[in-house]
Amino acid sequence: MASGAATATVFYKAIEKVLKGWTAFQLAVSHGFGGAHTQEKAVWLVGAVEQWFTENDDIEPWELSDFFEDIMSTEFDTVIDDNSLLVVSKAICQFYALCKQGKEAEVLADVEKIPTASLQNCVVAQDEDEDDDDEEEEEVPRLSQGGASRLQPEPMDHQSATEGATGCDNTTTENSDTKTEDQSSSQDAEMEEEWTTVTSKKKKRR
Repeated sequence: MASGAATATVFYKAIEKVLKGWTAFQLAVSHGFGGAHTQEKAVWLVGAVEQWFTENDDIEPWELSDFFEDIMSTEFDTVIDDNSLLVVSKAICQFYALCKQGKEAEVLADVEKIPTASLQNCVVAQDEDEDDDDEEEEEVPRLSQGGASRLQPEPMDHQSATEGATGCDNTTTENSDTKTEDQSSSQDAEMEEEWTTVTSKKKKRR
């Protein structure tokens, strides 16, 4: 790889920017799905990905996607059911390839175009536990863009591909603590195809 530490720094920034634009990941972080050390895990992940690339040759997008899938499950108790894992992985692999070619300036210019995940319009309402199973997988919170939300008693039955460079637009997350829905049924119909689905699986504590 060209320019050693400088390249590593540029690649680190690229990974960091991609992850900050990944709505599914940022929702997991913002809702603390990783436990008490969620923020530390988010920072660690950037460095872990950078180290993995610098210590290995020719990492494929599918390999990185599998790595992210495992990390999201084991460290953030989250399952991502859309294609954003692969979209994000492809973006990171492309940035690494450019860094190897000495095109750090191009990488920096490209990452500046990646929007940070916008979560301020995502509304989450608390939901009570419905059973005492030791382990369960349940769909919650349903997060909407651009509107208030009301309680949604039934889980969603759809998912969609993400949009944008890092696959990080409208997002639905699932966790054992929360559920929400759009303000009106007409808004639900209009936004039906715009969701990204994230599932959180947690063991219940008695």
